[in-house]
Amino acid sequence: MFRFLQTFGWLACVAYSTIPSFWLLIHPFAHRWRSRRRSPYRLLLPLWFAMWIALAALTAPWRTITLYSNPLSWIPAIFLFATGIWLYIKSGKGFSAKQLGGLPELHPNHPDQRLVTTGIRQHLRHPVYFAHLLEMIAWSLGSGLAVCYALTAFAIITGAIMIRMEDNELEERFLEFKDYEKAVPAIFPSCRQFALPIAISAILVSSAFLTYAYSRRADPMLFQHGTPEVPKWTAFAIMNPFRTKVSEETAERLIHDLRTTNCSTILHDLGSEDEQICPTMRENKSCSLIWREDRSFTRQLVYELPDVNSRLWIIFRLEEGGFVVRSVSLIR
Repeated sequence: MFRFLQTFGWLACVAYSTIPSFWLLIHPFAHRWRSRRRSPYRLLLPLWFAMWIALAALTAPWRTITLYSNPLSWIPAIFLFATGIWLYIKSGKGFSAKQLGGLPELHPNHPDQRLVTTGIRQHLRHPVYFAHLLEMIAWSLGSGLAVCYALTAFAIITGAIMIRMEDNELEERFLEFKDYEKAVPAIFPSCRQFALPIAISAILVSSAFLTYAYSRRADPMLFQHGTPEVPKWTAFAIMNPFRTKVSEETAERLIHDLRTTNCSTILHDLGSEDEQICPTMRENKSCSLIWREDRSFTRQLVYELPDVNSRLWIIFRLEEGGFVVRSVSLIR
């Protein structure tokens, strides 16, 4: 079931993410489309479907990459789905299906040539686009798919351009639109009545993340990317806020001591013969944990040393008193 939801979510995000691109085919060329004798949708709709196919084919190799996998993430997603559906319903009041499809824009003599500023549009100019965005965020949040987050980001960028062009076109068609544009936000509502749903959504998202992190408190990393073996390759991890930090505190004390005159003595006790560690650690003034792997009898911590383009590996082994440092190595 979860795999089906992920696949459906990916396809839904593909379709949603092409909506701004579809309208970008219309708004900059509105005068040209109006001059056509036949309906522009005979060409526009096949082009839109072609976008679906092209974007699905482009993103298919990454459709199974998940940033996380937790059923609890669907709790805030369901709330966002419901909010989006509510916006769709509100958007349809006083706004015809033909207006939603852009027919008045493409046909200058269309009877629905009117600017709707009542209902939900008293609070935001483009509630349908806001609903689209909420649905995409919901699919991204629930599925945990990296491709859904990427498609949402793509839709946000193209959507911002599309809304600007649509507003310019509306300003040409309706003299009163300029005042309406100044008084009412485009997407994100500023009215107080939306503060509670937004706050609840943020609380649910945060709660889902913290619940997921706590359920995996035995895992030090919630997400990891890249490889720590080669410094020039990007590597990063999202650490679990509920992880045990005893090893990290020990490692940080060790890093501090390696910058002192005791460095050679420490390395000798650990059996390390790398003569570059001491001068490298003195030269580097900062470090950050980018990798941690916990096993039954060992723990590996990798720290990024940005000033010297190197990484410090610290390996712990389990002994009677707990985990103790057994080796330190430098990778350049």
